[in-house]
Amino acid sequence: MTESKVLFITGVTGGIGRELLRIFLERTEDRLILLVRPKASESHHQRVERLLGKVGVNGRSKGRIRVVAGDVTQPKLGLSAEDWTTVVREADEFYHSAALTNLGASWDEAERINLQGTVHALELAREA
Repeated sequence: MTESKVLFITGVTGGIGRELLRIFLERTEDRLILLVRPKASESHHQRVERLLGKVGVNGRSKGRIRVVAGDVTQPKLGLSAEDWTTVVREADEFYHSAALTNLGASWDEAERINLQGTVHALELAREA
């Protein structure tokens, strides 16, 4: 049996991220740190609770999940100083799946989310 790791994942509320979450919870014992952007109508915790219901997460698996509020378009992924430090110190692997996939979106919006979001995610991974 391999030793469990800590995985940091962006974009878990999207299609690819949701599938990554399901696979990691079903096939590993790894701990997960999930970056989730709060919305005006839903906190980051509420969004993850709804998501966990969709992927069929059991109570035991919930204990392996830590949710942090953030936004890939913001410097330092919009993480609090405490959360940034935690991810830098604890994360063994990074999975950046946050992306804008709407082909009708403006170029500026796509660049902000897809390009700048990736730059911000790489800054975190590099520091870790």
